[in-house]
Amino acid sequence: MSGEFTEGERERIRGFDARRDKRAGRLAKAFIIIAALLLTLGLFVLVSESIALNSSVHQKAFNTINLTAQDISSNPKEQSDPIIIDHHIMEYFGNRDDVINVNYFTYDEKAHLRDVKHLVRGFYAFAYVSLLLTIILLILAYIYMRRAGKSDKAFLKNALRVFQIGSGSAAGIWVFLALFFLIGLKRFTGAFMGFHKIFFPEGNYSFPASALIVKVYTEKFFYDVTMLTIKYSMLIFLVLFAITTLLIIFLNQQKRKSSSENF
Repeated sequence: MSGEFTEGERERIRGFDARRDKRAGRLAKAFIIIAALLLTLGLFVLVSESIALNSSVHQKAFNTINLTAQDISSNPKEQSDPIIIDHHIMEYFGNRDDVINVNYFTYDEKAHLRDVKHLVRGFYAFAYVSLLLTIILLILAYIYMRRAGKSDKAFLKNALRVFQIGSGSAAGIWVFLALFFLIGLKRFTGAFMGFHKIFFPEGNYSFPASALIVKVYTEKFFYDVTMLTIKYSMLIFLVLFAITTLLIIFLNQQKRKSSSENF
């Protein structure tokens, strides 16, 4: 009959469908790989920055270096409690003010704090955009995996692998940086100055030893905060890695059990 396909036409249709499914599978794989990369960067920045800017972490660092009000100023009229000063700065980073509303910083110190605030917000924006793109890519991966004939369980396993790779790779970044920083404070100081040269090329990060911002935020303070950030970030990343690994193992066991029952 004229409405029926010939065997050759059927073969061409099957070939077209197979190529379409293969193309959809490749696209889904590409989306998953890019999602894992974006999740690694977004997760690393979001978790690490949130810990590094946490007031409790700062207080532990101040306690470690035993920084007191007397170390900062001998003038009782000046605000010299490092924890209170730090609280005002962290509060400033979280509000909408362009300039910190305290009178014990100089103009240059306030200008630098404003630049730091913009940098902090830029890092947070990068992290949130990365995580949002990760979600979008996973949705696209799901659509194309379905087009390729893959099951929902197959997608779930791949999504879990994205989180497994993302958390594991984020931990790997800190392993590398930890090995670098643990060489000593001197090496950390060099890296810290290099960081400022990259992100503050105008050079407004250099202050005299008498400046309040230098007295409060010593090199040892930043070193200790970095070590604490590594410690807590690694813990979070490894917990996420362990959870996703266990879920993947569970799905594999369920698949083997289902295959055994069907057999």
